[in-house]
Amino acid sequence: MNKDKTISRVTLIGLLSNVSIGILKVVFGALANSITIIGNGIDNFQDTIASFISWFGMKEANKPPDKDHPFGHRRMEYISSLIIATLILAIGITLCFESISSLFESKGSKIEVITLIILGSTIIIKILQGLMYLYYYKKLKVMVLKVSLSDSFIDAGVTFIILICMFINMNISFDLDGYLSIIMSIFIIYTGVKLIIEASKPLIGEKENKLFVDSVLKDIKSNENVLGVHDVLVHSYGKEHIFMSVHVELNSSLDFVNVHNIVDDIEEKIAKKYHISLITHPDPIDINDIETENIRILLRNIGAEIQLECHDIRIVPGEKKKLIFEIALNYDYPKSKTQIIEHFKKHLNKDYEMVINFENLYY
Repeated sequence: MNKDKTISRVTLIGLLSNVSIGILKVVFGALANSITIIGNGIDNFQDTIASFISWFGMKEANKPPDKDHPFGHRRMEYISSLIIATLILAIGITLCFESISSLFESKGSKIEVITLIILGSTIIIKILQGLMYLYYYKKLKVMVLKVSLSDSFIDAGVTFIILICMFINMNISFDLDGYLSIIMSIFIIYTGVKLIIEASKPLIGEKENKLFVDSVLKDIKSNENVLGVHDVLVHSYGKEHIFMSVHVELNSSLDFVNVHNIVDDIEEKIAKKYHISLITHPDPIDINDIETENIRILLRNIGAEIQLECHDIRIVPGEKKKLIFEIALNYDYPKSKTQIIEHFKKHLNKDYEMVINFENLYY
């Protein structure tokens, strides 16, 4: 499946269907003197703009890396999603103000059976459109398609509510049109805000999926030469452009050529399985130094009691030996640094001057 051609085809279908639905709703909304239907039709024209932005965004995102953008252009996908989400929010706010005004200038809507049939037809089209977006989103995992499928199903749901209320409106003297339009606009505003937050997260810099990172680290640790892994950094430029760097602990007695081959082998296997760019930094561990090895085992056990891992452990000789090591903390770790230090002091030999360097855990 050619990704670029598929997205272009899906976007074109979405664009044409949104134009058709928008024209039908605006025309029959005007004939029925219903601001709710007209507003919903305008929302479909906004969907048309969104479809064009989706196409343009994905076209830009699929451009190869260049001298100014060596990591590629994949984040254009998130930018276009953010623009679409902002349009959804804008149409919701506009519709809300127009709906409130209509309560004071109501002329009464005139709903005909043909209007209800047209609305019913647009619901079916929107559901089919949403299912199309859903199918290709599952295959391609493209953010703009997720935003578009949300918008399609929302519009189908909103139109269904309009249809029911219009039917009720035909049989009562009280005009529900303005009130229904306000409720619909609030729902659109809520959706727009939610999608803006979702589209902004990758641009701001959200952490990568922990299960995914844990799976990669598990495979790195499966190499018989790897004694431990730490200092993990992960950042992405779209779902298909993930970069990771790790420090791997290796036996210090290994010669340089051997270490280089081990690191190359790890990077090659991870790239082949997960399609990510991995940079591996080897850290030498002297497993033949009995004192350091015993301390390493002790620190591992002490840390495990409070769900922490220690790394970069070294003993600096002197009048009083200095024990230096690092601990990576999650931002939501429940204990303070002072509590962590006290926990380790309680279990360590007083002959050591303990120095803990804290760092952030980025996954």
